[in-house]
Amino acid sequence: FLWWAYKKVSAPAKPKEIVTPTMVSEDELKKKLEQITKIPAQSPVTIELTDQELTTLLNEFLGTQPGINIKGAQAQIQPTGVVFAGKLTSPIETDVQVGTQPFVEEGKVRFRIEKVSAGTLGLPEFATKQLSDVLGNALKNIDQKLAGVTVTDVELRQGVLAVRGTKK
Repeated sequence: FLWWAYKKVSAPAKPKEIVTPTMVSEDELKKKLEQITKIPAQSPVTIELTDQELTTLLNEFLGTQPGINIKGAQAQIQPTGVVFAGKLTSPIETDVQVGTQPFVEEGKVRFRIEKVSAGTLGLPEFATKQLSDVLGNALKNIDQKLAGVTVTDVELRQGVLAVRGTKK
């Protein structure tokens, strides 16, 4: 049984396509965020984040956190949710995927974690806590980037997370 479980956890569970952050996506993201600062207070704001831009934000956070053992993190935005994926390098090396659903709470974007898998196995709730905490902290990075906006709505389209709100 242990050998079977190890094989299932070590089997790849990669997303359908690889999303790679690029210098272009990083530059586009910076431009979008800078534009928010130029909008007058109480004005409506819409910012559309692409797969690459959300991947950039995720990796920006993960790269600054000691002890986080996830490499090659990426985000895939789908109409039904956002999938975050990467390679967990310890305590066991395996591909991980976290299925989430964005929502608005207290004027901020939040992500409800709906499914976590390692390899081809879905993980039980107790085993997902650490991954959930890491991802949750990484996604707070989005709130920090949108600190001047009270978010009222999020919309998912293929490859795009649209965040709407009002400039504070």
